[in-house]
Amino acid sequence: MKLWQPVFAAALLAGSPAWAETATGNFKTTIEIIKACEVNTHSGTLESPTGADINFGQYPGSQTGEITASGAQKDTGNALTVKCSKDTSFSIGLMPTSTSNNDGTGTMKRTDGDEKIAYSLHKDNTYNNAWGNEGASLVRETGTGFGSSVNANNTTFTVYGKIEAGQLLDKPIGRYNDTVQVTVTY
Repeated sequence: MKLWQPVFAAALLAGSPAWAETATGNFKTTIEIIKACEVNTHSGTLESPTGADINFGQYPGSQTGEITASGAQKDTGNALTVKCSKDTSFSIGLMPTSTSNNDGTGTMKRTDGDEKIAYSLHKDNTYNNAWGNEGASLVRETGTGFGSSVNANNTTFTVYGKIEAGQLLDKPIGRYNDTVQVTVTY
């Protein structure tokens, strides 16, 4: 029996390595940020418009000159606002729902009748550059991200509206309105 003790002890020592071996491997962590855009267009009512809403004001039916107006100005922070992921190219199209034209022209219909007043949407206060829903009439920009450090002027746009001269003559009194669809493509 005493012979087995040294053999058994030797076997235990031989089976226990003095140094532990290691094996290594790798794994990855990943996240994908996808393109995204947000649009803010309206925060008021027809009687008290804000945001990108255009209120042409109140005029007598005898008004003969053209009428121009714009959505809230950039410095008020209430114009049409689009925010997109950083470096994401996007375009903004405007289409009055009263028409199928893609050129930024529409008609405001009287709330209590069928009479209409034509108007057009523009990119600037010269009223020479139509803002529609295709081709050169689109506004094109690149997103600057969603963070609080984003310069709001890069994502805020004022929409300018125009009613041609003579549109109000012989129109009944009342409120005329239309809805403009904003499409952001990215």
